[in-house]
Amino acid sequence: MVTATLSVLTDVTQSAGDGVLLYLDRRISGGSISSMAVVRELAFPEDVQVLSAIGIVHLRSGDSIAVASYLDSGSPNPAYGIQTGEWEGVFSAFLVGAGAAGFTEPAAPTGSLADWNNKALVGPAELTEQITNPLKTLYSPSRFACRAVVDFAAGSNQRILIPWATAVMESSGGWTYNGNGTEFRAPTAGIYLISAFSCFTRDGTLGPYGAYQLNLLRNGSMVAVHQRQNTRIGYGTTISTSEIMFLNAGDTVSTEFMGTGTGLAWKNAPESPNETWHSFSGVMLAPAAQSMKA
Repeated sequence: MVTATLSVLTDVTQSAGDGVLLYLDRRISGGSISSMAVVRELAFPEDVQVLSAIGIVHLRSGDSIAVASYLDSGSPNPAYGIQTGEWEGVFSAFLVGAGAAGFTEPAAPTGSLADWNNKALVGPAELTEQITNPLKTLYSPSRFACRAVVDFAAGSNQRILIPWATAVMESSGGWTYNGNGTEFRAPTAGIYLISAFSCFTRDGTLGPYGAYQLNLLRNGSMVAVHQRQNTRIGYGTTISTSEIMFLNAGDTVSTEFMGTGTGLAWKNAPESPNETWHSFSGVMLAPAAQSMKA
């Protein structure tokens, strides 16, 4: 899991704001660079804008990761800077699944753990069930990632489940999805990290006339709501979200979009070659958990 957060400040912008982009990239040991995430927010004069991205990716020994930022400015010679105060910029990585040879390599099966009986004899079979198999699951947990969407459109105040491009889905451990790629089904019970980011555009009039939401759903019910304002026309801006949640076997996760305003037409921003503008992913963190409390 790789995350990055930047805080930026500019003093001159277009009337409807300048785009600020954050790139989260991976360089493999052979030298080529691939995109893990691209997010874009709008910056306004004397207003600190915070950008965040998260990627669940497979890294090999020797790979390197990097963060870059870019100001898409329509104003001449703007003053633009990345803030350097404590916690105004964060770049971090956390190892999940140390034994996974690749994102689609087989995940270790997840079994139920029984309580130890202090008076029982412990042999190879018991050690395998209680120690070896759980460690295998932690070393190669179930996971999935879709890094593209199927084109969709929505009118103002219309809720729509985002259709993900399952043709390019990477997964291991038994994740499945419904026919239109809007819901992903957990194979086994446990605590999971679920993350998503996506980029959207609108038509209409320049200015603060269109807010939009990216919602994270479990079994069709909302568990997280994130909202942004898009003040420009035909210019994609991004929302990111990540949540840690308990899922039972068969529970579904999905993402929902809703754009507000009056008479606006919203749609996903188009994909860019060699850049990741949309992503929906998940990985198991705690296979033995029975709930968020147990």
